Amino acid sequence: MKWEQLAAFLEQEPMIFGGRISPEALKEIYGQGLAIKLEYNEEIIGFHALWPTDHDSCLEEGSIWIKPDWRNLRMGSKLMEEIYRLMPTEKKVFGITHNPKVVHLMKKHEWREASAEDWSDVIPFEASCGPCDRVKEEEKNLCPLRATEECRMFFL
Repeated sequence: MKWEQLAAFLEQEPMIFGGRISPEALKEIYGQGLAIKLEYNEEIIGFHALWPTDHDSCLEEGSIWIKPDWRNLRMGSKLMEEIYRLMPTEKKVFGITHNPKVVHLMKKHEWREASAEDWSDVIPFEASCGPCDRVKEEEKNLCPLRATEECRMFFL
């Protein structure tokens, strides 16, 4: 599968932020050593990336995807285990999601969930509230979704 096909699959997923999943961005993040792809017969069947943020000390875990006919086969756990190898020790890594399957996966792999009180103490606000398709830029500092079922942050 080519990067264009992977981007097309990711764009169809309702719970993946679409602003950074162009074929060029996916190929670049993989080339930087910040993404994992699982392949079968030269076809990408899984992808997981660590995305740079506006804060140099942080990376955002995101874009975890498994091709539909490969789901429920522990591929999410395999991607999560593989991504640990890419995590730089000098950076904080966090993930923000409202996807129940990703919440389950993160808890299973011992990520800690940030409460409303420690949301910006754990990860700087400018990193954790980067690209968002749910709240307008000017409303982010007062975001009513933060630390709710609609927007949960996990960190290592």
